[in-house]
Amino acid sequence: MAAKRWNGVSTVTLTTAERWDGTTMIPLTIAKRWDGTAFIDMGIPGIVITPVVVTVQPGVDTKTVFDSEPAPNFITITTDGVVANPSGGDGNYTFLWTKKSGSSAIIADTPTSSMTTFHALIGKQQTLSAVYTITATDGLGAFDEADVTVNISYETDL
Repeated sequence: MAAKRWNGVSTVTLTTAERWDGTTMIPLTIAKRWDGTAFIDMGIPGIVITPVVVTVQPGVDTKTVFDSEPAPNFITITTDGVVANPSGGDGNYTFLWTKKSGSSAIIADTPTSSMTTFHALIGKQQTLSAVYTITATDGLGAFDEADVTVNISYETDL
């Protein structure tokens, strides 16, 4: 729909849509016809938006602490961390680490960052595991997800 600026110039706001082949289209209304609105499917040169793809390194984040007795009954252990590596899309990414399954004691330390560590308060001779999902979303709303397994153990010499 056209609008008039203060100086009388007409402006048009266009919305783009990604096509199956990665090109971009803009539906334009060119005339009112008996059957409604006519559309032009128009490619825009130079604009190709690829799908968002995210990978996680490493795919498993494991941390084991060995302690000699007398050892505390409970300690907090923090992993070395993982990094989400997005590609594609428009390049303006946001991130969200969410727990998919496993121990509720394992917590993501920076759940809206591309890099996070995990921590847990854990008892002697205990092993905790969880699977977290990283969702990387670009500025156009396209997203991808990847999983990482987190293992945290606290072992003592009995």
